[in-house]
Order: sequence, then structure tokens, then C-alpha cells
Amino acid sequence: MSNAFKFTPQNGEISVDVVKSDLNVTIKIKDSGQGISTKKIEHIFDRFYQVDETLTRDQEGSGIGLALTKELVELHDGTISVTSDPGKGSLFSIQFLLGNAHLNPEEFSEVDMELHEFEGQIQPLKNVQSQLIAPDNTASQKDKPVLLVVEDNPDMRSYIHETLDSEYFVNEAFDGQAGVEAAKEIIPDLIISDLMMPKKNGYDLCREVKEYQTTSHIPVILLTAKAEREDKLEGLQTGADDYLIKPFDSVELKIRIKNLVDQRQKLRERFSSTIKVEPKDITVTSMDAQFLQKALDLVEDNLTNEQFNVEMFSDKIGLSRRQLYQKIKALTDFNPTDFILNLRLKKAASLLNQKAGTVSEIAYAVGFSNLSYFARVFKKQFGSTPSQYAGPSQSN
Repeated sequence: MSNAFKFTPQNGEISVDVVKSDLNVTIKIKDSGQGISTKKIEHIFDRFYQVDETLTRDQEGSGIGLALTKELVELHDGTISVTSDPGKGSLFSIQFLLGNAHLNPEEFSEVDMELHEFEGQIQPLKNVQSQLIAPDNTASQKDKPVLLVVEDNPDMRSYIHETLDSEYFVNEAFDGQAGVEAAKEIIPDLIISDLMMPKKNGYDLCREVKEYQTTSHIPVILLTAKAEREDKLEGLQTGADDYLIKPFDSVELKIRIKNLVDQRQKLRERFSSTIKVEPKDITVTSMDAQFLQKALDLVEDNLTNEQFNVEMFSDKIGLSRRQLYQKIKALTDFNPTDFILNLRLKKAASLLNQKAGTVSEIAYAVGFSNLSYFARVFKKQFGSTPSQYAGPSQSN
């Protein structure tokens, strides 16, 4: 009945007939919907098979409903069948034997419960929409990586959320378009997306995320029941970082997420530990490398300007301060202020190694007018004062 309502157009017809004989009862559900082709009918009771395989289908689905229905019917020694005429509709027939004499005693149980015992336990279904939750300020939430789950089926979305909630801060979006908008808004550490969704499919979501400057660094895991090699290759060609086939193991999903999050963290750590920064060594995509190179060049060009700050930085690079913060933080683990400071100090260390001037001259050359502050932050960064770092032959 759920499928009949989903796939029958406005002003269409749905009928439910119950016919009882001496031996059995037959339930017939008929609709005037889009129908099912002969080629697809033989697969409709397979788990995760979906008749509407268009990547941007209008109706959500998991490919589980009919498979579960068939299993439940057969548990009662019943049968289920379907006939369909593409473009005209489908007829599902379910037949049960009356009574329970055909069942083994261990296959059923008597439960003495009155209807009133269920009062208040059955809640009405809610129209689940996007749950874009702004991260709170508690330490436990701030320390968690932020994930975005994009899935049109509310049960699957809820299952993934509950699976990951203890280790990650999980946001949700209910279709591909909402997922793209959410990614641009919250800039998560990783995106888990279904492939077949309304409005925008997983391929398009991944492609758009990877082509947008502020989100291009975000790892994307695509989830799908389409297990063909060509489907997987297409997903990887759009820039997806991983591809997981439904049904998936929750432990495997956690491991894949952890590997991608850890990989990005190691790249960020490389930025802070390297004097000479090569963007290609700490980024994954060419777009990220180009962005980081542009950011490095901007700071390099303004090293002598001690007034160069985050506001000027964001203006010159063409991002809002918030976007700049999220992008720089994602690539380097520094906020923009510390990013500028870190590059000033790295340049100072490089000049000190080259004996390019006195400590004072080098401090001024990289934008420090306060020598005591320069010495303090330099020692914090490199473990020694500028004079000690430069060696005995270099004076102030």
C-alpha cells in the first residue's frame, strides 16, 4: 500500500480487496501507477532492488520494503505475487491459509494482551526533514569531527546517525540538493551520501562538493545498492574518496570513516611540521593545492606588512571570514590568524638558516615590530630563541 501511494499519480486509483473462502483469505492491492516492466518484476522482492533506478528518483526508498513483506508473508506460510502493466499499474496479491493448523506449534505463540495496553505506545509518523544542527559549545561536541549524512530514506538516515553518534557530531540532509547546501553551510569533516536520491543524486552531489572551492577538501563516501563495477568507477571518477555497497557492515563504515578522517589529520600535521611548505604534499585535490598555494603566496607577498590581518586576507582571497576560517582550518589545522603567524615564523627560520641578516633585521622583514614578542612566539614554535636557532655567528 505504501508503494501504491508513492507511485500512483494525482487523481489515480488505488483499491484494496479482501476475499475470503473456506480455506484462505486473499488480499489484493491494485493501483493505476507507473507499473513495472517484465524484466524488473522478477527482481522486485530482492533486497535493495529498486524499480525506480533513476539516480534522481522523486520517491525515497531503501529497496527493503517488498523483500521484508515477502519474508513476513512466507513466515505465515503465505504467498505473494504481482502482475503489472507498464504505464497502467500493478496488482499485488497476498494469500494466507485461515487459522493456524498449518503452522508448527513452535512457529506461533499466544500473547494475552488487551488493546488498551498499547495506548500511548504508537506514535504518528513524522514528516522527517533535514536536521541541520548547529554544533553546540560543549567540549565533548567541539572535540568531535563533524559528519554530514545525506540519505533520503529516514530509517537508513537514522540508523547511520545512531551508529556514528557516539564518535562524531552528525548532521543530516534528506536529499542531494539539501546535502550540497548543508555541505556549503557547515563545512563538515566528511560526507556520507546515498547514490540514488531526489533532486540531486550522489554523483552530482560529490561532483559539486569537489568543484566548490570551500568544500573541495571534504572526503565523500558514497553508499549504494548498485554494485556493478561501472557504477563504482563512475562514483570514483566524480571524486568520491570511498564507495560502500549496501548492505554494509557498520563496523566497516566506521573504519572507512576513521581512515579518511585520520588521513586528513596527518596531512594537516605535515603543514605545521614542515619549514618549506609544498601544497601538493598536504592536500588531496589539485583544487585544494591551488587554493593553499594562493593562500601561501598572499601571506608571502605581505610578510613585511605587519598590518596584514585576517580581514585583509579574506578580502584578497575572495572568501568571507567564516569561509576562510573553515577552509584554512580544514587544510592546515590552523585558524587564519595562526596560519599567518606560522608562515611568518617559518620564513624567519628559513632566513636565519641562510644567515640572511641579524635577528632584528629578519624579525622586521617578516612583519614583527616587537622583538620580545617575536622571540617568545619563535621559541614556542621551534623550541629555541631566534639567536640560538641562528647559531653563534649571528648577532642581534
